[in-house]
Amino acid sequence: MLQIVALFLLVMLLLGLGGKLRRGGRLRGPKDQTQLKPPRKCARCGRFLIGGGDCDCDRKG
Repeated sequence: MLQIVALFLLVMLLLGLGGKLRRGGRLRGPKDQTQLKPPRKCARCGRFLIGGGDCDCDRKG
């Protein structure tokens, strides 16, 4: 039973390493691959803008 578990873990390790190499990833892990844009803010009130719409600070009054 222990041999089956060890064999399963070895196969999963090889599949994981093969998947990283196939995608061109590094074996050490990602090195800041996600470059996020800074959040958009309203020029008038400074609130964060979510989505593609404009701020509603000019509609209030």
